[in-house]
Amino acid sequence: MCLLIRRLGLHSCRQHFCGQYLFNRYLFNRYLFNLGRITCLVIFLLFVSTNPARPESPSLLDTQNAEISKLYEEGRYTEGVALARRYLAEWEQRLGPDSPEACSIASNLGPLLTAAGDLEAAGEAHRRAIACLEATSGPQSEDLASALNNYGQHLGFIADFGRAEVALRESLRLLRLNLGDDHIYVAITLNNLGINQQNQGNPVAAERTLREAVARLKTSLGSAHQYTATAVNNLGRLLVDQGALSEAEPLLREALAVRDSVLGPDHEETAIGRRDLGRLYFQQNRLAEAEEALRNALRAFIAVGGPRHPDVAMTRHDLARVLAAARRPQEAREQWEQALALNREHYEDSHSSVVQIERELGELDFATGNPSDGLAHFLTAAEAFEKGRALTGEGLSRATYLDSPWRQVAAARLLAGDEAGAWQALTRTQGRVLADALYPGGADPLYPGGTDPLAIDDGTVVIGWLDVDPGHGLHAWAYALRAGQVHWYPLADPESHGAAAGDLRESLAAPGSQARLRQRAFTVWRQRVAPLDKELAGARRVMVVPSGPMLGVPLAALLDADGRWLADRFPIFSSPSIAYSSWVRQAPARTAGPALLVGDPLLRAEGRTQPPTGTQPPTLVQGPSLSDDIIRGAAHGVREDLARLPSLPGTRQEILGLVAQWDSCLVLLGADATEEAVVDLAAADRLAGFRVLHFATHALVDANDADASALVLSQTGLREPLGLLASGDRVCDGLITSGEIAAEWRLDADLVVLSACNSALGRQVVGEGLVGFAHVFLRRGARAVLASQWSVPDRAARLFMNAFYRHWRTEGLTRAAALAAARRDLRNHRDADGRCPYGHPYYWASFELVGDER
Repeated sequence: MCLLIRRLGLHSCRQHFCGQYLFNRYLFNRYLFNLGRITCLVIFLLFVSTNPARPESPSLLDTQNAEISKLYEEGRYTEGVALARRYLAEWEQRLGPDSPEACSIASNLGPLLTAAGDLEAAGEAHRRAIACLEATSGPQSEDLASALNNYGQHLGFIADFGRAEVALRESLRLLRLNLGDDHIYVAITLNNLGINQQNQGNPVAAERTLREAVARLKTSLGSAHQYTATAVNNLGRLLVDQGALSEAEPLLREALAVRDSVLGPDHEETAIGRRDLGRLYFQQNRLAEAEEALRNALRAFIAVGGPRHPDVAMTRHDLARVLAAARRPQEAREQWEQALALNREHYEDSHSSVVQIERELGELDFATGNPSDGLAHFLTAAEAFEKGRALTGEGLSRATYLDSPWRQVAAARLLAGDEAGAWQALTRTQGRVLADALYPGGADPLYPGGTDPLAIDDGTVVIGWLDVDPGHGLHAWAYALRAGQVHWYPLADPESHGAAAGDLRESLAAPGSQARLRQRAFTVWRQRVAPLDKELAGARRVMVVPSGPMLGVPLAALLDADGRWLADRFPIFSSPSIAYSSWVRQAPARTAGPALLVGDPLLRAEGRTQPPTGTQPPTLVQGPSLSDDIIRGAAHGVREDLARLPSLPGTRQEILGLVAQWDSCLVLLGADATEEAVVDLAAADRLAGFRVLHFATHALVDANDADASALVLSQTGLREPLGLLASGDRVCDGLITSGEIAAEWRLDADLVVLSACNSALGRQVVGEGLVGFAHVFLRRGARAVLASQWSVPDRAARLFMNAFYRHWRTEGLTRAAALAAARRDLRNHRDADGRCPYGHPYYWASFELVGDER
């Protein structure tokens, strides 16, 4: 069993042994490991002795397990693996591979292989142990629970968090069955599950689970135990991540008090807890208290590890931020420079801490009136960023590696009057992950595939924005690219733009007062677009590269000085970057091919009566409002939250109405709209054969974890997950996540349509925009994505989609022009009473075209 404690903000890639704890017949071994910016305290469970059904020689088995555990404890993993395999072979030869003795040894092999880094063999060993223990000890046994827990930790180690949660939940059920709710193993497993949920980007579920873990640990071990303090600190950190600082503070204080008492003020874990508290004070702007806590933590780290330890560098970095906020720039510079020197001593120049400190020194230079020195620091940070980014994992991991320092470089150059240099820097911040995916061989990030990012046709005007604080206050600029020429325009009062854009989005996302909405739409136009208006005169189409306050705000729904919606002035589409748009326009489009049409998934086992084909659906179907917590829980497969999703009968009519648009199409409706069906298409590489993929279902968008965002398919007939887990097969939960699409799909589609609420949204990532479904479909080979930015009623969505396909497929308009025409059609649609029920932008402005507009 493994207690996984998340330590945020630790940049050191180090590993050391911390100690061992013996509980009954299990040996817990703890060590620190680091993955990227997260350091974890791990407690693995190893079998020390067993009580098998028919042991031939229990004392011999105990001795062998103790030998294996000792090697694990000492970090001699390779030797431990060899010894475990030798003993396992001996027991298999004597009593057979399914004997209790062989199962016991096999149960220790998986954690050893995980620790040794042989992850493929470790997975096989864990699965074998599960199958063996289920056969020998029974499907409800405590031993099986322990093996499932270890496998859950292994799966978490390789970032397979969904399968890890299946294993941990089953382990938790069996432990409760065998030991009762208040047993220490139940509490530890709850903690493991909570950390797993946090790693999945599901903080709401993680908070519930960690709160229960803390309560159980207090019952089983008491409030003053070290493990209880660790779990309390975990919960406090989670609340800090969620911005619940007032709730987090007493928890961090409680954990620190226990560590002070039990471990002493100079213990490493105590120092880490004190640093956590200092960071919280800093976020609360309690600078004097933050400084005191961090200086005490720094003293303890020096006492424990010496003045050159990585934790010393990290704490000096934190202290520098506090001193800078306290307007003590010289003291802050001294701490930053000492931290930078230590980090360069321990790590490569590309390390994330080097990037951060160089950028922060640049901001300090701007704040103190030294812009030339500031630009030099920004350029050094940008160079280190490029090197470090190249070493980071693909996809979302690379997108969220760090905020790009090129934005500060662009701002510094604009302030110095170097518009051309600013443009070069800005283009290095846009859509980089997409360029990486399209050119995995290592294309120039500025000019992917050798294309010129200024190579946009004369009829297209590209607009976008740069919002950044180089160190002495927020600055904002708008830019326009037209006929190969870039023009920059400074924007006034940038501090107010975020609130204005947020107010507009609030008015757009629900059909309320049009008068108030029109005023808000004009305000955002005046702040963000009016300076560009002369550039937009005569434009045949407008491409938007959204960023900052404009993320999630459709340009089409802005109102100009003449009272016109921008949707009526020109076709509008968006792109993650100018370079991507330039590239995609040179890529050949498909002129033929079938469509994949998926909709109306069966969400409940009892089914429903379907209306006859061709009958009129309800005039307006708008499901009950679901909280963000329920949506996030459903995205992560929480069954009770999935059960609250309303059925979408109108999507059946939508799909059936589109069939006539295609000479050839594959239709998946109702109980046939399954994850397994789509997975099989992806595995056979058949998805690349579709010109258009159209999904009409729920989209569950997780703004914290873009890879967890999911399209909901049929929730009936799902296979039992534990059997799939033990066999190593895919666990299908009826959800297709963005992470699965990124890993498993290959597309060659002109268009992916997501007729689903909020499907255009995602996680805000600087330089990438909203990283969600549109982003991942473009990465996997779609040339354009049509998606929704907020919830749209069934009836309105069906009318909109019919109009869009008619204008695109039948009339031959470009996709951007078809989108503009469909918006007008829906806005002007009259019902039987002659009214226009869809005149509010809530109905017609939601859908956004991303990518190739043709």
